[in-house]
Amino acid sequence: MSEGEALQYTLTIEDCMMEITMLLNEKFGSAYPNELSRNQQLVLILIDKHKSLTMRDIANKINVSVSAVSQMIAKMDQMKFVTRIVNPSDRRIIHIRLAKKGKDVIQKMGETRQEIFTKYLSQMNVKDLRLLSEKINKFRDIIRMEGEKEIR
Repeated sequence: MSEGEALQYTLTIEDCMMEITMLLNEKFGSAYPNELSRNQQLVLILIDKHKSLTMRDIANKINVSVSAVSQMIAKMDQMKFVTRIVNPSDRRIIHIRLAKKGKDVIQKMGETRQEIFTKYLSQMNVKDLRLLSEKINKFRDIIRMEGEKEIR
């Protein structure tokens, strides 16, 4: 494959992924609580995945300042989506966990995500689904490996 051909595939894939992301955001956006911003929804998903995160962990994962995360978490705590737990051995470290309302929203988000993906992916045959899964996983793994190299 020539360099020009590879570049054309890269641009086509990038465009397609951006369009898919926008279309799915449109579908998901109407299904989630309007009181939460996209970043707040992302924070809930991250906390659910890790069970407990510090302000710095969240800031690093969503690429915003600790100050911005602190403000976001304060609002989410006030709305009862998360709870803040002070580390007894170092009171400067605050662990963030999901509150019941946050867990309920995560469950609803998961159900909605499954409904939306099932609606579209069920229109593909098993062979195509297997191939899509393999290629997406491979792409994700490449990105992860590159991220690990950057950390070192």
